Amino acid sequence: MSALKVVKTAKDYADAMARLMTLMKADPQEGSADDNELEVLAVLIEQYETERFPTDLPDPVEAIKFRMEQQGLTQKDMRPYFGSDSKTSEVLNGKRPLSLLMIRKLHKGLEIPAEVLIQERGGSLPNTNGLEWAKFPLVEMKKRGCFPEWTGTLNELRAYAEENISRFLGSVRSSFVQPALCRTSAHYVSDKNVDQYALLAWQIRVLQKAERMKTVGHYVPGSLTNDVMKELAQHSWSEQGPKVAQEFLSNLGIKLVTEFHFDKTYLDGAAMVDAFGQPVIGMTLRHDRLDNFWFTLMHEVAHIALHLKDGSTTFFMILTRLKRYY
Repeated sequence: MSALKVVKTAKDYADAMARLMTLMKADPQEGSADDNELEVLAVLIEQYETERFPTDLPDPVEAIKFRMEQQGLTQKDMRPYFGSDSKTSEVLNGKRPLSLLMIRKLHKGLEIPAEVLIQERGGSLPNTNGLEWAKFPLVEMKKRGCFPEWTGTLNELRAYAEENISRFLGSVRSSFVQPALCRTSAHYVSDKNVDQYALLAWQIRVLQKAERMKTVGHYVPGSLTNDVMKELAQHSWSEQGPKVAQEFLSNLGIKLVTEFHFDKTYLDGAAMVDAFGQPVIGMTLRHDRLDNFWFTLMHEVAHIALHLKDGSTTFFMILTRLKRYY
């Protein structure tokens, strides 16, 4: 058992994550020293991320919809919380604000955090004021089909960048999308200058792909136990491992999306949630190596296990740039 210590720096964090992945692959016997170390490491890592990378609260209506889907509730089932079918429809469509009585009932009956419900509608939506539209990687975005209806020249695209990019930003239904240049929980242990506009474009592109994907299962908070993660890691030896991993995660209700990184994002992977509260893992595969694939994948799976549990509706986006510090 290695010497455990509080995670205080980026190097400590990288070391702790590397050790955590090593222990998970080793599949230690329950109750052994290595198994205890794995549990303690998970707690130390979560504490560091909570303090260093605070997350934003989700939109209240999206949080209600997520809980409804999670518990298999229909609009008729929501009558006790809203008073009638018409009020339920108006609230869920953003046409009626939540009353204090509704908030109390939802908090007590569905255990949705009060701090989420009392927010103003749309509080977590991106504020596009002040964006410098021409700074988006327009050439690359056009190549990737981000502007399917655009038939003009690149210069014309630059001239109408605000209109086209605004449409692109609104192309996903998730209200959890937040421009990285406004607020981000992205963490980098690098002296490189990250292009936040390219980062946002990549995130939207991943969510676009995720919305077209169907999973076999539906994600259940807390289902990513140590045993399940160890079972996933056991496929890392196989050349077919990445395909098996995608199927494995689909059975758990987790979407695995690949989208090549944009220039100056220095990105290997990210974890986020879509409009329906389903976890999404984005992978760039910028390093064509199995060890990098599995290190990044298990890193992001660990974030889902740590941050999306116990019915939490918290939005999170954890961006991983792998770098060795040994």
